[in-house]
Amino acid sequence: MDLKREKKSIRVNRLKLRHLVGLDNIEIPNIDLELIDESLISDMRTIIDGNRDNFEKNIRIMESEAEVELSKQYINSARSEHLPSVNLNAQYSKIEADSAVSSLENSKSITIQLQVPIYTGGATSSKVTASKLSLSSAKERLSQVEDEIIEDYEENLAIFDSSSNHLIYKDALNSCRRVSLLHRERF
Repeated sequence: MDLKREKKSIRVNRLKLRHLVGLDNIEIPNIDLELIDESLISDMRTIIDGNRDNFEKNIRIMESEAEVELSKQYINSARSEHLPSVNLNAQYSKIEADSAVSSLENSKSITIQLQVPIYTGGATSSKVTASKLSLSSAKERLSQVEDEIIEDYEENLAIFDSSSNHLIYKDALNSCRRVSLLHRERF
């Protein structure tokens, strides 16, 4: 029962590590308790250490970075309301009438519209200020997410390091198997 639970725990921690690092192609050697030796643990640790600073592919970090970029675009959009705008409209219609009596004519028109914001009542300035506050909030969330991911990584790394003392675990597992075998033989 405990062996099954431990095997499931290993699979869950492997998935957590992949999610935390943000790499789907990370190669974690298959853990078979009978085949574990010091070189396997060393290889696993080398892979983990090689991906220590590779958090930029983590989905939570990418989401927070996108939020920061979106906030920057909102600032530019809000600032653009202070600027004059020019609209150019062109229209052309050609009518081919079969009779010479038709009163329809071909028409062409071009209009240019210039809008200069004279007074916005502070609404535009408050939009810019709100967008700047939103940007600082998004940057703070990004920093928080990065810290959380590093903390989770370090926690999982500590769990890995504590479980790397496989010889004691292997001896305990073999002892449990012997006790289980003895109980089966007696009953």
